[in-house]
Amino acid sequence: LEKYGKLTGPISDTVGLFFPPATWPNKAAKIFSSVTKMSGSGKKVDIDATREKVNELLAKSGKRIVVVIDDIDRLDSDEIHQIFKLVKNVAHFNNVSYLLAFDQVVVSKALSNRYPSNPRIGGNFIDKIVQLPLYVPEVDQSLLNKFLTEELDKIIVQNKLVISDEDMSRFQSVYFVRDAEELFDTPRKVVRYLNTVDFSFERLGNETSFTDTVLIDLLRNFSPDLYQLLARNKQILLGQAVHGQRGDGEQEFARKAIFGDKDPTTLEVTIIKELFPTLEWAFGGPGYAGDFTKGWEAERRICSEKYF
Repeated sequence: LEKYGKLTGPISDTVGLFFPPATWPNKAAKIFSSVTKMSGSGKKVDIDATREKVNELLAKSGKRIVVVIDDIDRLDSDEIHQIFKLVKNVAHFNNVSYLLAFDQVVVSKALSNRYPSNPRIGGNFIDKIVQLPLYVPEVDQSLLNKFLTEELDKIIVQNKLVISDEDMSRFQSVYFVRDAEELFDTPRKVVRYLNTVDFSFERLGNETSFTDTVLIDLLRNFSPDLYQLLARNKQILLGQAVHGQRGDGEQEFARKAIFGDKDPTTLEVTIIKELFPTLEWAFGGPGYAGDFTKGWEAERRICSEKYF
Protein backbone atom coordinates (compact mmCIF):
# COMPACT_ATOMS: atom_id res chain seq x y z
CA LEU A 1 0.00 0.00 0.00
CA GLU A 2 2.91 2.34 0.71
CA LYS A 3 4.23 1.66 -2.79
CA TYR A 4 0.82 2.22 -4.30
CA GLY A 5 0.61 5.52 -2.46
CA LYS A 6 3.96 6.62 -3.88
CA LEU A 7 2.83 5.72 -7.36
CA THR A 8 -0.37 7.73 -7.07
CA GLY A 9 1.42 11.01 -6.29
CA PRO A 10 1.62 13.60 -3.49
CA ILE A 11 -1.45 12.19 -1.77
CA SER A 12 0.85 9.40 -0.53
CA ASP A 13 2.09 11.70 2.23
CA THR A 14 -1.38 11.53 3.72
CA VAL A 15 -1.81 7.77 3.36
CA GLY A 16 0.58 7.04 6.21
CA LEU A 17 -1.60 9.03 8.59
CA PHE A 18 -4.49 6.64 8.09
CA PHE A 19 -2.65 3.33 7.66
CA PRO A 20 -0.20 2.88 10.55
CA PRO A 21 0.57 -0.87 10.44
CA ALA A 22 1.26 -0.97 14.18
CA THR A 23 -2.40 -0.33 14.89
CA TRP A 24 -3.70 -3.17 12.74
CA PRO A 25 -4.12 -6.85 13.53
CA ASN A 26 -0.96 -8.84 12.84
CA LYS A 27 -2.38 -10.47 9.76
CA ALA A 28 -3.35 -7.18 8.17
CA ALA A 29 0.06 -5.73 8.97
CA LYS A 30 1.72 -8.60 7.11
CA ILE A 31 -0.30 -7.77 4.02
CA PHE A 32 1.18 -4.32 3.73
CA SER A 33 4.59 -5.60 4.67
CA SER A 34 4.37 -7.99 1.73
CA VAL A 35 3.44 -5.16 -0.61
CA THR A 36 6.39 -3.12 0.62
CA LYS A 37 8.81 -6.01 0.03
CA MET A 38 7.29 -6.64 -3.37
CA SER A 39 8.07 -3.11 -4.47
CA GLY A 40 11.42 -2.72 -2.71
CA SER A 41 13.57 -3.85 -5.61
CA GLY A 42 13.58 -0.38 -7.12
CA LYS A 43 11.99 -1.53 -10.38
CA LYS A 44 9.13 0.52 -11.79
CA VAL A 45 5.88 -1.13 -10.77
CA ASP A 46 2.73 -0.52 -12.76
CA ILE A 47 0.03 1.22 -10.69
CA ASP A 48 -2.72 -1.15 -11.83
CA ALA A 49 -0.60 -4.21 -11.11
CA THR A 50 0.25 -2.93 -7.66
CA ARG A 51 -3.39 -2.17 -6.94
CA GLU A 52 -4.44 -5.64 -8.01
CA LYS A 53 -1.78 -7.18 -5.77
CA VAL A 54 -3.01 -5.14 -2.79
CA ASN A 55 -6.59 -6.16 -3.55
CA GLU A 56 -5.60 -9.82 -3.76
CA LEU A 57 -3.79 -9.72 -0.41
CA LEU A 58 -6.68 -7.90 1.24
CA ALA A 59 -9.19 -10.41 -0.09
CA LYS A 60 -7.11 -13.33 1.20
CA SER A 61 -6.68 -11.76 4.62
CA GLY A 62 -10.28 -12.38 5.64
CA LYS A 63 -10.18 -9.10 7.53
CA ARG A 64 -12.42 -6.09 7.04
CA ILE A 65 -10.75 -2.74 7.63
CA VAL A 66 -12.84 0.28 8.66
CA VAL A 67 -11.06 3.64 8.46
CA VAL A 68 -12.78 6.28 10.60
CA ILE A 69 -12.08 9.94 9.75
CA ASP A 70 -13.85 12.25 12.17
CA ASP A 71 -14.27 16.04 12.36
CA ILE A 72 -13.56 16.60 8.66
CA ASP A 73 -15.60 19.82 8.81
CA ARG A 74 -13.07 21.28 11.25
CA LEU A 75 -10.29 21.24 8.63
CA ASP A 76 -9.58 24.08 6.25
CA SER A 77 -10.75 23.98 2.63
CA ASP A 78 -7.52 22.55 1.20
CA GLU A 79 -7.30 19.83 3.85
CA ILE A 80 -10.93 18.82 3.29
CA HIS A 81 -10.30 18.54 -0.44
CA GLN A 82 -7.19 16.44 0.20
CA ILE A 83 -9.08 14.05 2.48
CA PHE A 84 -11.72 13.43 -0.17
CA LYS A 85 -9.03 12.95 -2.83
CA LEU A 86 -7.38 10.38 -0.59
CA VAL A 87 -10.61 8.48 -0.11
CA LYS A 88 -11.37 8.62 -3.83
CA ASN A 89 -7.94 7.19 -4.69
CA VAL A 90 -7.99 4.25 -2.29
CA ALA A 91 -11.67 3.59 -1.57
CA HIS A 92 -11.94 0.78 -4.11
CA PHE A 93 -9.69 -1.65 -2.18
CA ASN A 94 -11.28 -4.95 -1.16
CA ASN A 95 -12.54 -5.18 2.42
CA VAL A 96 -11.77 -1.51 3.15
CA SER A 97 -14.58 0.83 4.17
CA TYR A 98 -14.48 4.47 5.20
CA LEU A 99 -16.60 6.12 7.83
CA LEU A 100 -16.47 9.87 7.21
CA ALA A 101 -17.98 12.11 9.88
CA PHE A 102 -18.67 15.72 8.94
CA ASP A 103 -21.18 18.53 8.69
CA GLN A 104 -22.36 18.29 5.10
CA VAL A 105 -23.16 22.00 4.77
CA VAL A 106 -19.68 23.05 5.96
CA VAL A 107 -17.82 20.48 3.84
CA SER A 108 -19.91 21.14 0.74
CA LYS A 109 -19.17 24.86 1.02
CA ALA A 110 -15.45 24.22 1.55
CA LEU A 111 -15.27 22.02 -1.55
CA SER A 112 -17.27 24.52 -3.61
CA ASN A 113 -14.84 27.30 -2.65
CA ARG A 114 -12.26 25.62 -4.86
CA TYR A 115 -14.57 25.96 -7.85
CA PRO A 116 -16.29 29.37 -7.47
CA SER A 117 -17.77 29.18 -10.96
CA ASN A 118 -19.94 26.23 -9.91
CA PRO A 119 -21.21 26.62 -6.31
CA ARG A 120 -23.10 23.31 -6.45
CA ILE A 121 -20.01 21.25 -7.18
CA GLY A 122 -19.27 20.66 -3.49
CA GLY A 123 -22.49 18.69 -2.95
CA ASN A 124 -21.97 16.79 -6.21
CA PHE A 125 -18.41 15.92 -5.16
CA ILE A 126 -19.66 14.48 -1.89
CA ASP A 127 -22.37 12.46 -3.67
CA LYS A 128 -19.77 10.81 -5.91
CA ILE A 129 -17.59 9.77 -2.96
CA VAL A 130 -20.10 8.87 -0.25
CA GLN A 131 -22.07 5.78 -1.21
CA LEU A 132 -24.26 5.53 1.89
CA PRO A 133 -25.05 8.81 3.67
CA LEU A 134 -26.29 8.42 7.24
CA TYR A 135 -27.69 11.56 8.83
CA VAL A 136 -27.40 11.91 12.60
CA PRO A 137 -30.39 13.78 14.05
CA GLU A 138 -29.86 16.80 16.26
CA VAL A 139 -29.76 16.05 19.95
CA ASP A 140 -32.95 17.04 21.74
CA GLN A 141 -32.38 20.15 23.85
CA SER A 142 -33.94 18.51 26.89
CA LEU A 143 -31.31 15.76 26.76
CA LEU A 144 -28.52 18.32 26.54
CA ASN A 145 -30.01 20.19 29.51
CA LYS A 146 -30.21 16.96 31.49
CA PHE A 147 -26.62 16.08 30.63
CA LEU A 148 -25.38 19.55 31.62
CA THR A 149 -27.19 19.64 34.96
CA GLU A 150 -26.16 16.09 35.88
CA GLU A 151 -22.52 16.85 35.14
CA LEU A 152 -22.71 20.14 37.03
CA ASP A 153 -24.05 18.21 40.02
CA LYS A 154 -21.00 15.94 39.82
CA ILE A 155 -18.69 18.95 39.74
CA ILE A 156 -20.48 20.41 42.78
CA VAL A 157 -20.04 17.17 44.75
CA GLN A 158 -16.48 16.58 43.58
CA ASN A 159 -15.36 20.06 44.63
CA LYS A 160 -17.48 20.07 47.81
CA LEU A 161 -19.21 23.31 46.84
CA VAL A 162 -21.58 24.95 49.27
CA ILE A 163 -24.32 26.75 47.34
CA SER A 164 -27.11 28.78 48.90
CA ASP A 165 -30.67 28.44 47.62
CA GLU A 166 -30.55 32.05 46.44
CA ASP A 167 -27.35 31.44 44.50
CA MET A 168 -28.80 28.37 42.80
CA SER A 169 -31.98 30.28 41.94
CA ARG A 170 -29.88 32.96 40.24
CA PHE A 171 -28.20 30.34 38.07
CA GLN A 172 -31.45 28.62 37.15
CA SER A 173 -33.05 31.96 36.30
CA VAL A 174 -30.37 32.87 33.78
CA TYR A 175 -29.89 29.41 32.32
CA PHE A 176 -33.45 28.11 32.04
CA VAL A 177 -35.57 31.29 32.03
CA ARG A 178 -33.38 33.61 29.97
CA ASP A 179 -32.39 31.14 27.23
CA ALA A 180 -28.73 30.50 28.02
CA GLU A 181 -29.50 26.86 27.21
CA GLU A 182 -29.68 27.80 23.53
CA LEU A 183 -25.90 28.18 23.53
CA PHE A 184 -25.56 24.46 24.13
CA ASP A 185 -26.82 22.99 20.86
CA THR A 186 -24.26 20.16 20.65
CA PRO A 187 -22.77 17.72 23.18
CA ARG A 188 -19.31 18.99 22.29
CA LYS A 189 -20.17 22.51 23.46
CA VAL A 190 -21.57 21.14 26.71
CA VAL A 191 -18.42 19.11 27.41
CA ARG A 192 -16.12 22.01 26.55
CA TYR A 193 -18.03 24.29 28.88
CA LEU A 194 -18.08 21.73 31.70
CA ASN A 195 -14.31 21.29 31.40
CA THR A 196 -13.89 25.03 31.90
CA VAL A 197 -16.24 25.08 34.91
CA ASP A 198 -14.55 22.08 36.50
CA PHE A 199 -11.13 23.69 36.08
CA SER A 200 -12.39 26.93 37.65
CA PHE A 201 -13.82 25.24 40.73
CA GLU A 202 -10.73 23.07 41.17
CA ARG A 203 -8.83 26.32 41.69
CA LEU A 204 -11.49 28.45 43.40
CA GLY A 205 -13.58 26.00 45.38
CA ASN A 206 -16.00 27.96 47.58
CA GLU A 207 -14.08 31.22 47.33
CA THR A 208 -16.55 32.77 44.87
CA SER A 209 -20.26 32.71 44.13
CA PHE A 210 -21.30 29.58 42.23
CA THR A 211 -23.54 31.51 39.83
CA ASP A 212 -20.93 34.18 39.12
CA THR A 213 -18.30 31.55 38.35
CA VAL A 214 -20.45 29.55 35.93
CA LEU A 215 -21.67 32.73 34.20
CA ILE A 216 -18.13 34.07 33.81
CA ASP A 217 -17.16 30.71 32.29
CA LEU A 218 -20.17 31.00 30.00
CA LEU A 219 -18.75 34.26 28.65
CA ARG A 220 -15.26 32.78 28.51
CA ASN A 221 -16.52 30.00 26.21
CA PHE A 222 -19.16 31.73 24.10
CA SER A 223 -18.26 35.45 24.19
CA PRO A 224 -14.45 35.52 24.55
CA ASP A 225 -14.13 39.12 23.31
CA LEU A 226 -16.59 40.32 25.94
CA TYR A 227 -14.79 38.25 28.58
CA GLN A 228 -11.51 39.98 27.73
CA LEU A 229 -13.10 43.43 27.92
CA LEU A 230 -14.40 42.77 31.45
CA ALA A 231 -10.91 42.49 32.88
CA ARG A 232 -9.98 45.89 31.41
CA ASN A 233 -12.96 47.78 32.80
CA LYS A 234 -12.99 47.09 36.51
CA GLN A 235 -13.73 50.69 37.51
CA ILE A 236 -16.76 50.95 35.22
CA LEU A 237 -18.10 47.54 36.23
CA LEU A 238 -17.76 48.25 39.95
CA GLY A 239 -18.77 51.91 39.79
CA GLN A 240 -21.81 53.10 41.74
CA ALA A 241 -24.33 55.75 40.70
CA VAL A 242 -27.74 56.93 41.71
CA HIS A 243 -30.25 56.66 38.88
CA GLY A 244 -30.56 59.94 37.03
CA GLN A 245 -27.12 61.33 37.91
CA ARG A 246 -25.55 60.11 34.68
CA GLY A 247 -26.78 61.11 31.25
CA ASP A 248 -27.09 59.30 27.96
CA GLY A 249 -23.50 60.12 27.03
CA GLU A 250 -22.10 58.40 30.10
CA GLN A 251 -24.39 55.41 29.62
CA GLU A 252 -23.26 54.99 26.01
CA PHE A 253 -19.61 55.34 27.03
CA ALA A 254 -19.98 52.61 29.68
CA ARG A 255 -21.81 50.23 27.35
CA LYS A 256 -19.19 50.69 24.63
CA ALA A 257 -16.36 50.11 27.09
CA ILE A 258 -17.92 46.79 28.10
CA PHE A 259 -19.21 45.50 24.77
CA GLY A 260 -16.86 47.18 22.31
CA ASP A 261 -18.14 48.20 18.89
CA LYS A 262 -20.48 45.26 18.37
CA ASP A 263 -24.10 45.13 19.44
CA PRO A 264 -24.41 42.70 22.37
CA THR A 265 -26.92 39.89 22.32
CA THR A 266 -29.85 39.99 24.70
CA LEU A 267 -28.28 37.12 26.64
CA GLU A 268 -24.94 38.93 26.96
CA VAL A 269 -26.68 41.99 28.40
CA THR A 270 -28.64 39.74 30.77
CA ILE A 271 -25.49 38.05 32.03
CA ILE A 272 -23.63 41.33 32.52
CA LYS A 273 -26.53 42.81 34.46
CA GLU A 274 -26.76 39.65 36.58
CA LEU A 275 -23.04 39.69 37.31
CA PHE A 276 -22.75 43.44 37.81
CA PRO A 277 -25.86 45.10 39.26
CA THR A 278 -23.44 47.99 39.80
CA LEU A 279 -23.82 48.63 36.05
CA GLU A 280 -27.61 48.75 35.97
CA TRP A 281 -27.51 52.55 35.57
CA ALA A 282 -25.86 52.14 32.16
CA PHE A 283 -28.98 50.36 30.92
CA GLY A 284 -31.45 52.82 32.41
CA GLY A 285 -31.79 50.95 35.70
CA PRO A 286 -31.19 52.09 39.28
CA GLY A 287 -27.94 52.95 40.96
CA TYR A 288 -26.87 51.32 44.21
CA ALA A 289 -25.62 52.82 47.43
CA GLY A 290 -22.66 51.57 49.43
CA ASP A 291 -24.72 49.31 51.70
CA PHE A 292 -25.31 46.92 48.82
CA THR A 293 -21.61 46.24 48.41
CA LYS A 294 -21.40 44.71 51.88
CA GLY A 295 -24.07 42.19 50.95
CA TRP A 296 -22.39 41.36 47.65
CA GLU A 297 -19.08 40.83 49.40
CA ALA A 298 -20.74 38.52 51.92
CA GLU A 299 -22.17 36.54 48.99
CA ARG A 300 -18.71 36.41 47.35
CA ARG A 301 -20.03 38.22 44.28
CA ILE A 302 -17.78 39.36 41.45
CA CYS A 303 -19.37 42.82 41.61
CA SER A 304 -17.55 43.48 44.89
CA GLU A 305 -14.04 44.88 45.09
CA LYS A 306 -12.78 41.87 47.02
CA TYR A 307 -13.95 39.21 44.56
CA PHE A 308 -13.63 40.92 41.18
